[in-house]
Amino acid sequence: MAQHDPDPDDAERDEVIAVALELIALTGYSASTTSELAAAAGLPEAQLIDLFGSREALFAEVIRRRDELDAGQFVGELGPTVADFGRTIGRLVRQNSRVPGLVQLFSSVIAEATPADHPSHGFVVDRYRQADTMVTDALERIVGDGYADRDMPSPMIAVLLTSLIDGLQTQWLYDRRLDMGAHIELFCRLVDNSYRVTPNAGPRANPDDAPEAPSETGRTAEVSES
Repeated sequence: MAQHDPDPDDAERDEVIAVALELIALTGYSASTTSELAAAAGLPEAQLIDLFGSREALFAEVIRRRDELDAGQFVGELGPTVADFGRTIGRLVRQNSRVPGLVQLFSSVIAEATPADHPSHGFVVDRYRQADTMVTDALERIVGDGYADRDMPSPMIAVLLTSLIDGLQTQWLYDRRLDMGAHIELFCRLVDNSYRVTPNAGPRANPDDAPEAPSETGRTAEVSES
C-alpha cells in the first residue's frame, strides 16, 4: 500500500488552532480578531483565512478541538449513576468557565449560526446531534448497568441537559457568580431520584449525596473581573 506524506496544511491548521485556543483564553473571543490570530501564528491574514476557508470555519474548528479535549475527560470519569454523571458534567463546565473567552466563543457561534446559509450552521447542527447522542449513550449505559429504570427517557433527558448547559452559559456570561456546575448537578440528581433503581450488584450511591450548594440563589460570592 502506498504511503502518503502528511499534508503540511494539516500541521499548519493544527498549529493555528492551538494558537487560537491560547489567544482566546488570554484576550477573550471578542478581542481575538483574525489579524491578531494571524500575527500570533506568524502568518499573513489572507493565508490564515485560506487555510480554513473562512473566519467562521476557523472558530468552528477551535470549538471542535476544545470538544475533543473535553470528550477525553468525559469518557474517562463517568460514574455508575445519573447523579455521578451530573458531577462529571459539572466538573467539565466549571473547568471550561475558567476560560471565559471560549464560553463566549461558543455562545456567539451558536447564536449567529441559526440561519441555514450561515457557514457554521451545519457544524452546530452536527455538534448538537453528537452531544445528544453522547449523553443518550451514557444514560443508556446507566440503564443497562441497572442503576436507572428502563422507562427513563434518555434521549429527551439528553436534549434537556444540553439545552440547560447552553442556557446556563448564556446567563453566566452576564453574571459570573452563577455556579453552572451546581445547577447541572441538581438537574441530574432530580433525574436520578426519579428513575433510580437498585442494581443486582454494585454499590448504590446515596440519593442525598449532593454537592455543596453555592447558595439558595445558585450564585457564589461576588467575583472580581480580571
